[in-house]
Amino acid sequence: MKRQGLKIAQITSYYPPHLGGVETVAERLAEGLSAHHRVWVITTSAGATGVRRRVERRNLTINRYRSRPVANVELFPGALVGVARLPRGTILHAHVTEAFVPELGALGALLGKGPLVAHYHMDVRATGRKRLYERWKDNVLGPVLRKAERVIVLSNGQRAEIVTRYRVTPRNICVLPNGVDDIYFQPRVARDHEGRPFRLLFVGRLSPQKDLPLLFDAVSLLGPKAELVVAGDGELRHDVEAMARGQRDGQVKVVGAQSPRQLRERYRWADALVSSSEREGMPLSFLEAMASGLPVVATDVPGTRETLAGVGRLVARSGAALAEAIDDLRTHPREAEQMGQAGRQLVEPYRWSRITEMLEEIYDGVA
Repeated sequence: MKRQGLKIAQITSYYPPHLGGVETVAERLAEGLSAHHRVWVITTSAGATGVRRRVERRNLTINRYRSRPVANVELFPGALVGVARLPRGTILHAHVTEAFVPELGALGALLGKGPLVAHYHMDVRATGRKRLYERWKDNVLGPVLRKAERVIVLSNGQRAEIVTRYRVTPRNICVLPNGVDDIYFQPRVARDHEGRPFRLLFVGRLSPQKDLPLLFDAVSLLGPKAELVVAGDGELRHDVEAMARGQRDGQVKVVGAQSPRQLRERYRWADALVSSSEREGMPLSFLEAMASGLPVVATDVPGTRETLAGVGRLVARSGAALAEAIDDLRTHPREAEQMGQAGRQLVEPYRWSRITEMLEEIYDGVA
């Protein structure tokens, strides 16, 4: 039986309104858990201009600390005080995507605040000084993961990865997939795209990891047979808009960040979701698209591979391979429909309410 009234700190580099999948996961978990438990969010003020640095509502307190990017890592030393002020018996849930957050969680455990739960979203890649970053992974991240009471991963593939790479004890690892909002589960109406371009949709942060130039290459190769809508925002927004202007007139449209209701309509409009990423964890856009009954075509890379195995189309990382797979889907509507149905069936158990219950069961093992 799950315990009621736990104390939980969600520690994350970013939090909405900052855009991104990990911050959305942290928000959904924090809000879901706060229905029955006392929850603190310790995060940065990055991407939250105009938002109060401290927000309190019922069982949820959000503390945002000023941060400074150093080697593309957000450092927010004020959070050290926030961790130190947490009451004893607090579960320290650290969302691992870059440096500093794992250390904050480990510090809390060292101070006797409570057990550390490390949520491993994806491999932490070097974006600055590569050699220094690899040393950090070997000498800091590895020991933190090994000392955590539990390490949460998104898939069995990630489980194998961290056992091999970081020598984490397998019995301490729990698989917890990302979730999907109920709003995206909608009936899919079969449509005939004969006589119009095949409608492609990209949803995600406009960052180097997504490798949008590769996707634009694929769209160029498809020519008038396809059109693309890019939904999202990020540090490469201006570059992406410039690339869109360089495409065939009207072939690519950049619409910026979208609300859940707007995204629901985008998924309803599209014929396929597309991704050209270099790596992923478990993209929320994939889960949302599949909940909408939309087929997904993506590059065969870690994270994407585990999420789409058996229900999506995985291709080599080249514009030609992406274009070929998209065109094949365009000319085989029955297969596209079957892919959409298989994806929806896969994500049906991934509603956030169920994912939150699974997380509570993980907490129950360490509290």
